[in-house]
Amino acid sequence: TRPNATGLGLYTVLAIVKRHEGTLHIESTPGVGTRVSVFFPLTENAAPRRATALVVSPSATLRNLVRAALDGVGLGVIEASSSSEALGTFIRSGNTVDLVVADDDEHVPIDPDKLRTIRELKPSVRVVLLCSLVVQQSLAALEGSVVDAFLPKPCTDQMLLDAVAALMGTTAAHE
Repeated sequence: TRPNATGLGLYTVLAIVKRHEGTLHIESTPGVGTRVSVFFPLTENAAPRRATALVVSPSATLRNLVRAALDGVGLGVIEASSSSEALGTFIRSGNTVDLVVADDDEHVPIDPDKLRTIRELKPSVRVVLLCSLVVQQSLAALEGSVVDAFLPKPCTDQMLLDAVAALMGTTAAHE
């Protein structure tokens, strides 16, 4: 009820709802307000579960950057600030984590035993370790058994997404 309104807003909403085989229910009480309820039919199949990544870093800035990159290609993201927190988060996630991206920070190094435990709990989980070349050389024995890919720090979003796509067997990271 705006003075210059064309009155087509509700008509447009109804057309969209009907196109999706839904219904619209409107209750209006003068002086009180209006309640609009929209109902859609259930689908036969649930949407496929999104892959979930656990991002581990003591740096909130790095976690946010990695989150943005992974979220941008459709991965769900949960975070932890340490190896110990990551293991607890992984366990509480109910086996929904498909990828771990861990930052081996020089001040708070990643605990390989925690990564190994995560891999033992879910052998199909993929692990990417962001680290310096020196750390990569010292942890080379973990490659394949615990760590699937090492990425140098700093790395670009595209380097991360390429590694994720290769490990997850998808091209989603390239879209």
